[in-house]
Amino acid sequence: MITLNQAQTGRSYRIAWLLGSVGQALEENLGMRPDDRLDVKQNSWVGSVVDYNGKLIAMSHEAAHYVKLVS
Repeated sequence: MITLNQAQTGRSYRIAWLLGSVGQALEENLGMRPDDRLDVKQNSWVGSVVDYNGKLIAMSHEAAHYVKLVS
């Protein structure tokens, strides 16, 4: 299991956990759920951009730490 900020650009992952208030906000506002898939479009020390159900979502490096993924 890795955090979103450790994920490789261009790969697809399954969401394992959405933690803390960041995870709660992602669930409530975007409908993200464990076992959903997302595609990592960009990942850097500044933050991450993912494609989730056809929506591009950007989040800070700190927020990405609360999204746990598996291949």
